[in-house]
Amino acid sequence: MNDIIFTVLEAIIVAGIAALMRYLIPLVITILRSHNYNFAADMVEVAVRAAEQIFDGAKRGEEKYEYVKKHLISELAAYKITITEDQLNTLIESAVRAMNKEDEWLKGETE
Repeated sequence: MNDIIFTVLEAIIVAGIAALMRYLIPLVITILRSHNYNFAADMVEVAVRAAEQIFDGAKRGEEKYEYVKKHLISELAAYKITITEDQLNTLIESAVRAMNKEDEWLKGETE
């Protein structure tokens, strides 16, 4: 009788571990990737705002872009976050648009 109970418990534990491996681990990986992407987006926003302060004057967009890209590649590598160049470009463009919209909103409010 004890052998049967032990075998059933062993089967339940094996099934539980299999379910854990099948569902929980991919969920954790997805959460970590999402966290990394959000962290990268925050870093992009800071880098874009820094470039805006460092490179004063009109027609310096290419310099700002290169500064942001170079800075982010080294920072993300330091945190061991991998991101494609297309994703990086999208994040940079998004941060620039958000900053420009914020500036427009602030100018409209002060006028």
